Amino acid sequence: MRADRLSRRKRAQRPLWVCIVLISVVLLTQMLLWRWYFPTPREYTSFREDLGDTPGVSTTGIEWVPVTDRDMQQCINLGVLKEGPELAGRRKELPLEDVEQWLWDFLECPVRIFNFTRDNTPAVLSKRGRACRGIVSEAQMPLQLGFDAPLWLSSSPDLLKAWEGEACGCYFRRECALRLSEHLLPDAHPSASSSSIAAALARRSPSEILAPSMGHAAEQVVAVVLWLSALGRRFRAVEELPVTQRLLPSLLRTAEPGLEYWVVGAYDAGDLTYDEPLTLDRLHRWFRAHVQEPA
Repeated sequence: MRADRLSRRKRAQRPLWVCIVLISVVLLTQMLLWRWYFPTPREYTSFREDLGDTPGVSTTGIEWVPVTDRDMQQCINLGVLKEGPELAGRRKELPLEDVEQWLWDFLECPVRIFNFTRDNTPAVLSKRGRACRGIVSEAQMPLQLGFDAPLWLSSSPDLLKAWEGEACGCYFRRECALRLSEHLLPDAHPSASSSSIAAALARRSPSEILAPSMGHAAEQVVAVVLWLSALGRRFRAVEELPVTQRLLPSLLRTAEPGLEYWVVGAYDAGDLTYDEPLTLDRLHRWFRAHVQEPA
């Protein structure tokens, strides 16, 4: 009789354990599926108050260093052009043309780019940047192009392991570091909202309001500001430029009477296309013939 009661008690307890196991499996599955279907959102570059209006960089993303030297910017542009377009996640390297190769050699671009990456500390260091620069400082490594870092660190196994683990050899080569870094989406500056723009317009003093040119019957000026860049692309004529193929023709089609339009283009010093007097002269002549005079 007693054995029968114990057997019935065990059978009664069995569903409880089965329920606990099933609930655990369901919860674990939910956790795994949640991370699969709802991954952590990508970080954005942020605007830091201590850097003014300069965009800071996420500590897990790509580092940013301002380039103020025209020759250095030309080297960077040639390097990007040399890497070629990205196809299916891989870059197809393209040979430089004769004039481009001459400029690459004349400016000693490999050495110039390496020294720039080594000597200029980014505004915000990434985690990998802090680790790699810390190793260089601790080991007192005289980094230069072609330097054998593993050989220098062979007597320090821990530093060598950290160097290889962080891919520091790639970090100090700009073209390699840019490929491995996570390219983050730009965040919107708070002043870029429609309400902030309207408030900024309302705060303008009379001297800050654009006035139509003398002798022009327009009541108001509309300034069209363009950022022009040929980074990573090669153009044979001004008619191939995106600005002449799309944007400026659309401006001509949508221009309204009673308004005076000012078109202002900005480009990087060292841009292989726009920072050339011959290209700018041809672009000005194209603008007068196809936009200004027809309007």
